[in-house]
Amino acid sequence: MQRHRDLGQVLIATSAQGTRDLIRILADLHKRAGDAQPILTAADFRLDDETSGIAALLDSVANQHHAKLREKALRNLEAVKDAVSGASQSLPHHEAVISALWLRSLAEVNQAGADQATLQVDVTRSKAVDDNAFQVELGAIVENSFNIHEDGNRYIFREEENPRAKLIASARNDKLFQQGEDSAHLAKEIRYVLEGGGGVDLPYRVIVLHVAWKADPWSTLDDNDTPAQWGNRIPILVLPESPPKPDATLGLWLRDNLHSNRNVVRFLLPRDGSTSLFLDRDLLVLARCVYLAEQWKTQNTEYGKLQVSKGAARDPQGPLRPLRHHRELELSAARQLPLLHRRPQCRRGQDPRRDRQGDPGEPLHPGGF
Repeated sequence: MQRHRDLGQVLIATSAQGTRDLIRILADLHKRAGDAQPILTAADFRLDDETSGIAALLDSVANQHHAKLREKALRNLEAVKDAVSGASQSLPHHEAVISALWLRSLAEVNQAGADQATLQVDVTRSKAVDDNAFQVELGAIVENSFNIHEDGNRYIFREEENPRAKLIASARNDKLFQQGEDSAHLAKEIRYVLEGGGGVDLPYRVIVLHVAWKADPWSTLDDNDTPAQWGNRIPILVLPESPPKPDATLGLWLRDNLHSNRNVVRFLLPRDGSTSLFLDRDLLVLARCVYLAEQWKTQNTEYGKLQVSKGAARDPQGPLRPLRHHRELELSAARQLPLLHRRPQCRRGQDPRRDRQGDPGEPLHPGGF
């Protein structure tokens, strides 16, 4: 059996105590791998397998820092599995990469960590690993691991968390948003983009309807956004999706969900065929990042620096991309909102703010712009 010539150097760099320990570690690893494994690399020290030589390694090193780093690496491994659906298929080497990087991060400071090429060699077995595919896979692993840091062209596990990586990894974990916090925050961001931050008396109010807008449009909204609180401002209802045959669909919707003020309502719709606002994965992840940064910044000011303020323009190359409203909604808003400063046309030329009752017997005009 051939052994990766760098493996011994890695073990020596972890301060393993003498030749006897090195032989014991490699013997344990060889027993586990068997003759079917042509090369032993750092990736064979599997984090989640006590029989892979890790226990012997930790005993010989006798360093609390190394044991803590293993715990961190295990948590990162779980984070990747939670964040990436079907990780075993889409990221076939994620366990091996994290294991190899963990072992290489135990080395002395000037040798700690590994670059992409070294990790690719570590996970390569009887078949070559495509360079481009591995680059994409490694990027996904790093992006969803919150203790992997980049140091030049090298990656390294450290005890301290990487705030940006933790934020993104947590934002991609659906288990953290079972109560719909992400959708609620996304709705707030969209409203801010379209209406502004307040302090200006506008003739309209923007209300972003949530996923269940067809059957239950009001229960998830703040009380101030429900029809009873609309006052004299024109309600602009932002739909998360564009329904088929909008005139007929929205006319029936008004009949079933509004008992008064039907002729006052105006709608803002995404372009036909666009993805629903709350089903746009990239948009939800960005909203989650902002939501979590706002929650965590009181404990760590680094998250305050990462937070994207509502409506703030940020450098696209900065820590986080700006949280922008839906790309199709952006086009609609740019085209439609200037018209809201005019009085919308309605039947008989009446001011919609005066004709508050509507008339179920008259044709409805849900488009309105």
